Amino acid sequence: MSIPDSVIRDTSLHEVVHELPLNRDVADHILSFTNKYFTYKDDPDLFWYTLGKETCNLTILGYNCFRNVQQAFGKSSKFSKSMDMHNVFIDFKGHLDNILCASYGINSDEEKKFRKRFGDIPMTHVFYNNSEYIEPPPLGLRFKKFLTVFEERYIRVFISRFREYLDHLYTDIDTISLTEKIGDWNFPRYIRENRSKIKKLVEKTRVRLNKIEHFVKVSVNA
Repeated sequence: MSIPDSVIRDTSLHEVVHELPLNRDVADHILSFTNKYFTYKDDPDLFWYTLGKETCNLTILGYNCFRNVQQAFGKSSKFSKSMDMHNVFIDFKGHLDNILCASYGINSDEEKKFRKRFGDIPMTHVFYNNSEYIEPPPLGLRFKKFLTVFEERYIRVFISRFREYLDHLYTDIDTISLTEKIGDWNFPRYIRENRSKIKKLVEKTRVRLNKIEHFVKVSVNA
């Protein structure tokens, strides 16, 4: 299954700790006290870059899932309509891009530092042109009306990754500064409004994923 690892997870200490002369339980206990994800408080630049990349990767994974479901059940099926996450990602990207650009400022010194650190990626591309290459899975028979084991696993990986992303986003979005002025931008109210919209979207998307998971359960080898 050609799916890149999650980029929002902070695994920088894992290899170091597991190389110590400790049994695995002790090592895992130590790691439980470290941050599971790249956080805004620890490194705002890295938080935004990895969040943008994971958003773009999930967009592709979601489309791949939709493509296979539509092939199997048809465009008008309830499963296909639920699996079509295009507008969901458009909304997430729009709100997150709003906050990012308001926080740094376009063509600001802060953006220049950001671009220098992350391969010269423009601020406006972080949530729109920042994905890894993900090979699409092969399409099954048209209108076969069931999922293969491989298709089921692929969709479940997407659901798991998306839920992890939503949990991370819901928790960390409140840590983003409302008052700090960066560049020429100083829009605490604007940022607050976008944060609120993101949290509402997270809650709606969680319900959507539960619905998709139900369709997966009843569609394997049906």
